[in-house]
Amino acid sequence: MAVNLSVKVRGVENVGDALRKLSGALRAEYMALLAKTATGIEADAKETLEPKTYTGQARAMTTSAPVKDGLTWIVRSSAKHARRVEEGTKPGTNPNVEALERWGWKKLKQRGLGWLIARKIRKQGIEPYPFFRPAIKRAAGPYRTAVRDILKRAAKAWGKR
Repeated sequence: MAVNLSVKVRGVENVGDALRKLSGALRAEYMALLAKTATGIEADAKETLEPKTYTGQARAMTTSAPVKDGLTWIVRSSAKHARRVEEGTKPGTNPNVEALERWGWKKLKQRGLGWLIARKIRKQGIEPYPFFRPAIKRAAGPYRTAVRDILKRAAKAWGKR
């Protein structure tokens, strides 16, 4: 599960191309903003997950990292069950019984719980517990505002050439 956050700026047809053209201090400022936003989304998602994920796997496997030139960052959770935590499941879903068995043994020191939990999940589903979407929503406004500001200053600088 990965996230994508896009920005539209009036008067700038392709924000990505405009950001790639940034140089010097504005480029460094944008790269720092992007890193701060991505790591902020990661930290926010992990904080949201803290009380819910008893194994800690989804929390531990939620990461952020730059891609190639640093103008792109990916925030994702590589835990297999992250999407099920985020979106929930409908009744009738077949969960991973082996994973539930491991969880039951690790947390409660009891064997045979996997089948009981799986049966309950198949019957009732799992309620969603969004952790990525709220983190993105909280970061989106400040990020978009800062990008617009950087691009406005860049447009002024480009106009002076």
